[in-house]
Amino acid sequence: MAAILRKYGTATASGTHIRIPIIAVGSRNFATCGDWTPVIGDVKLSKDGGAQANIGTLPAYTNGAWEFQLTLAELQCKQLEVIVIDSATKAIEDQAVLIETYGDASAMYAQDLSAAQYDTNITQINGATIPVDALEDQFDGTGLTGDTYPSTQAQISNISNANEIADAVWDEEQSGHTTAGTFGIYLDSKVSDAGGGGLTVQSIVNGVWDELQTSHVTAGTFGIYLDSIVSDAVGATIYVEPVESQVLYDGSFTPKNLHADQYLDYGTWIIGDLTDADGDDIDLNGKTVRFLVYSAVNPTTAVEDYTVPASAISTNQVRILFTPDDPTRKGQYEWKLYNITDDTALAKGRLIISEGPNPS
Repeated sequence: MAAILRKYGTATASGTHIRIPIIAVGSRNFATCGDWTPVIGDVKLSKDGGAQANIGTLPAYTNGAWEFQLTLAELQCKQLEVIVIDSATKAIEDQAVLIETYGDASAMYAQDLSAAQYDTNITQINGATIPVDALEDQFDGTGLTGDTYPSTQAQISNISNANEIADAVWDEEQSGHTTAGTFGIYLDSKVSDAGGGGLTVQSIVNGVWDELQTSHVTAGTFGIYLDSIVSDAVGATIYVEPVESQVLYDGSFTPKNLHADQYLDYGTWIIGDLTDADGDDIDLNGKTVRFLVYSAVNPTTAVEDYTVPASAISTNQVRILFTPDDPTRKGQYEWKLYNITDDTALAKGRLIISEGPNPS
């Protein structure tokens, strides 16, 4: 027969009393209070197969079933057998019910089945006792030993974080890398082989610039960025301007400056003594030269674009004819002198257009 579960050493109460249907003698019908009036001796209890004793409270007929109340002491056993045999003239069929207890070490089931959370008492994990012992040490305050464990669960912060792990890797003694096949001993051997190998700044520079273009494939690196910029610039012109240039205006040198009177019908400047970055004269003979003027507020569009005739070119001097007869042109401008032949810049400077007579 199936057993009924009740908590060990806990008296039943309303809702937990044992309810048992009793069959009337010689019938298939349940017995009611009109069929049977229990008396002392009709219901006996046997704890764990021990001697029978009368139940403390006789059952009562309630809501269609017979209800048996059990005391704390009556449920202090593993298994309680409830035996119903009326002692007078038979009014009911004999009946027996088994009750098993839980929630105590002395109960049939030590686990408290009524608890919200169950206690666990295991001795092995996958057939091994060591992990069970380790878990117990970790959580009972005993603590685990070894570099990979905190002393106790409360000291979980003892476990290294990412930065500490990285520091430990790089702070490892070189002599500690002895296990063949590990990355540590591989790196040690490579670094040792490279030691004293003549690595110089020049060899590093050469290695960078001698790197094949096809080797720059990693997104986000400067190499592939520079490769893309240079590739996009194919066919474009890079202008290299001289470090210094001088301007001769009506016989007077004015470094990097030209001056014009906006009310003059014409202005003439001599841009002379053009030199390259090494200080050598720039020979303009045979070159086609352009003189461009840009507004300070729009340095990308030339407001004046004058191609210098060959007759105005002499070695490293250029004579410029400029006519600033528009009063609205007063102000500061930037000028550049270009060699159209190879599209390179020869000189640059500032152009100032102001009111008043031509200074001389």
